[in-house]
Amino acid sequence: MADTFVIHEGSIEEAYSVYEAIPEFAPTSRVTRNEFETRLADQSRLVLLARCADAPVAFKAGYDRFHDGSWYSWLGGVLPSHRGLSLAQRLIETQEEWVRSRGYRRLFVKTRNRFHAMRSLLARSGYLIVSVDAPDGGSELADLRLMLVKEL
Repeated sequence: MADTFVIHEGSIEEAYSVYEAIPEFAPTSRVTRNEFETRLADQSRLVLLARCADAPVAFKAGYDRFHDGSWYSWLGGVLPSHRGLSLAQRLIETQEEWVRSRGYRRLFVKTRNRFHAMRSLLARSGYLIVSVDAPDGGSELADLRLMLVKEL
């Protein structure tokens, strides 16, 4: 596997193709392509891709969800075959630079409690938990949704 990666702004279509190939996004709760496009349509948005050998292998998508000077990092992931190469870290850093350069003051992100690597990455990157929600009133600890924020 080549170890040269390029991170750039990409298309919703390319990001969705990576999203579909990430096993942690269970088919039963997967966002449809239409929902993916709708969430990122008509918004101030950023879709970042990491490429290896000209193929997208990771993505990070976000938008101005709250219209209050903050940015929402909505969805992202790295293909299992390309994990452990700091791609998620590089995508977060690129997103933060882009967001900061456009005057946003904070960056929000949600994750689930079960995503240990993502929780750890966010903590190392200076994100703090601001809320915890149980989806649909469920009580499974692994399914808790964590909202985190980083002051820029």
